[in-house]
Amino acid sequence: MTHKNKRFTLRISDELANKLEKEAQRLGVSKNALVLFTLEKELDNEQKKK
Repeated sequence: MTHKNKRFTLRISDELANKLEKEAQRLGVSKNALVLFTLEKELDNEQKKK
């Protein structure tokens, strides 16, 4: 799924941001990719519940 020219700002605590950065580095992906992947999984789970 591609959405060009769409931007959003994610406001999270410094602690969560650090965890996100470490996990992204561990997986070898960007923080944005990790956030989008996680969000997609959550949305899929919500759809399955309905």
